[in-house]
Amino acid sequence: MQLVVLISNAGTGTNLKAIIDGIKNKKIDAKIVAVISDKEDALGLKHARENNLPIEICPKKENLLPLLQKLNPDFICLAGWKQIILDEVILAFPNKILNLHPGVIPDSFNGVALNPDGTPGLWNKGMLTDKAIQNFLDQKATHAGSSIHFLTLQFDFGPVLARCFEQIKSDDTVESLYGRLKKKENELYVEVLQRLTGASTKHEKDEIRNIMYPIKNEDLLYRDECFKIMGILFKVYKTQGGSFLEKYYQKFIAELLKEEGIEFQEQVPVKLQFNGKSMGIFYVDFVIKIGEATIILEIKKHENFGTKNIDQVRSYLKAMNLKLGILANFTHSGVKFKRIVNLY
Repeated sequence: MQLVVLISNAGTGTNLKAIIDGIKNKKIDAKIVAVISDKEDALGLKHARENNLPIEICPKKENLLPLLQKLNPDFICLAGWKQIILDEVILAFPNKILNLHPGVIPDSFNGVALNPDGTPGLWNKGMLTDKAIQNFLDQKATHAGSSIHFLTLQFDFGPVLARCFEQIKSDDTVESLYGRLKKKENELYVEVLQRLTGASTKHEKDEIRNIMYPIKNEDLLYRDECFKIMGILFKVYKTQGGSFLEKYYQKFIAELLKEEGIEFQEQVPVKLQFNGKSMGIFYVDFVIKIGEATIILEIKKHENFGTKNIDQVRSYLKAMNLKLGILANFTHSGVKFKRIVNLY
């Protein structure tokens, strides 16, 4: 298996060193094909040079995707990387980017993960390391914790692969607490990579991923094709924001689909029938064909999805005998998605 490790001058390189040592000790069955830093003065580069690892300097976040595509790693390990990872990078490498977050990330977005003593763990969403450690102290938490998760389009949230905890002492400072937690973070990264890289076949690797991150069969349906469409929707939101009417988003999306060379139809009329009789005609915003997949895309402009919107797309799928629809909602705070599957 091939790994790429991303570092910066914000850290000391201990996670990179732990991964290198884990490979040397044969705990991690992988090869580091590149260490990428955004700065040439990153301390972790010393470990890369001492072990003759390829080094790439990537000062601009826009240049990261083509570099990663060239390297084509099995997993990408964020180890002190401070640049924002662009959405298109996440979409290009789904469930392949590992991030270490200084907080106890829950398994569900509205959930809470517990500390070893049963008290609520602090997520520390949006906090960098120093602020996160200080927050553990300020909130008088019983434990500090860190999580390794797959990076997703949701900020500081994604399938959690593992967590580690350190009990907080009454006289702890940020330095003393993080000094102990950091050692456990290093061990945690090795443990996670040991599990991910220990499988010898693709089937075994998928089984390991499913144990860590249970995936329903419908979640796998047209997964790559869905990511392509989501990438286009994010590009529209990034360039145009969330203030236009539905009809303009449809025009923006159509332009990008054309640029990408993706086959599609707009405002597709479909007859609704019952007992062999025509009951009227409805119009689907987009019917998109990528490879063997034919996917409905319906655009909305509400703050939240309603059951009526979801039922509408499900009815379209049944009438057209298709399996997957994407409901996209452009709001002032972002673009939201809902995958709707028709397996019956």
